Amino acid sequence: MGFQFFSPFLPLYVRELGVTDPAMIALWSGVLAAVTPTMPSLLAPFFGRLADRFGRKMMLLAGHVIAEGPQVVHGPRLRAPPRRRLR
Repeated sequence: MGFQFFSPFLPLYVRELGVTDPAMIALWSGVLAAVTPTMPSLLAPFFGRLADRFGRKMMLLAGHVIAEGPQVVHGPRLRAPPRRRLR
């Protein structure tokens, strides 16, 4: 449920990006919503072969490292501003 929570709001985001034609908003919303389930189904055989070759544990570790990489790089840049003292 959490991965598709954005679906009702996706046309609004597409409109914010500058698409004004309702037919094109519907098209791009559908394309963007379809990317999420399509990519894992296309990449599963490739990563399945890698898991057979190197082991499941190694693939899980590599996936975690790859997923955490951008967070480590961008994390320090996204710090919240310091809070003001409350009196």
